[in-house]
Amino acid sequence: MAVGVGDGTTITFGTSGFSMRYMDVSGPDMQRGFVDTSHLGSSGWKSFLPSGLIDGGTVTLQVQHDPAIDIAGWLDDDPETITIDWGGDGDTYSFSGFGTGYNPGARLDELMEATITIKVTGTVST
Repeated sequence: MAVGVGDGTTITFGTSGFSMRYMDVSGPDMQRGFVDTSHLGSSGWKSFLPSGLIDGGTVTLQVQHDPAIDIAGWLDDDPETITIDWGGDGDTYSFSGFGTGYNPGARLDELMEATITIKVTGTVST
């Protein structure tokens, strides 16, 4: 089994060219839903069927806050192709997504950071 470290991970925004100094990448947290098939005659245990739809979830980025970047403009953009290259070894995730949140913060004597959230829409290609 091959494992790696996160060093060298890059994120490319296909249309906007949005770029920051990324500290942490998490997601997409893909999930397959389910449908409850239990009914009034059921007893003991609930029953379920897998959903035919998969939710691509969200991607969370921890970044170094840069007040010069137009976050409001980026949050207003349409979905675009986003590619995460997990360290340059050919392991990539590509999907359409759009920004849903930006939360900056500051601590005494530390770099200012922010959390960015992105909603995945459609298929995640790996």
